[in-house]
Amino acid sequence: MGLELTFTAQDAANVRFAASPLWEVVASVRVVKDPAAHAVLKPWAERVRRRLADVDWRLLSDLVPVPTISIVGFVCPPPSTSVPDLEVELAGMAAMAPLVQEGLDVWDGPRTRALQELYADPVGGLERLAEEIRSYWEAAIAP
Repeated sequence: MGLELTFTAQDAANVRFAASPLWEVVASVRVVKDPAAHAVLKPWAERVRRRLADVDWRLLSDLVPVPTISIVGFVCPPPSTSVPDLEVELAGMAAMAPLVQEGLDVWDGPRTRALQELYADPVGGLERLAEEIRSYWEAAIAP
């Protein structure tokens, strides 16, 4: 039994192969939050947890639940280039402000206070998220 996928021309036009710093952030948050599920990365996660002790990354953490059933699209929109840097992707994320409320309306993740604040003020919330991601990146990924 095989799996068959059908793509339209528009689907194929939207396919991107790219490195994504934002996706690396999301993937690493999943590891930090649940190192037991990623045994090979457990030593890394333990080191990172210590480095994150003074970093506020609550909103980022709330947007990447574990187990991860879904992630709202505005957290890591498709890269605009094949090798974007973090700032380019954060700018792309900021441009998603008009979609924040709609994305959170259909997302089945928990509704924390930080997410309620993001919902109430998408522009300011995404600015806060971008700052958290920069701080997280410096502590967790840049080293």
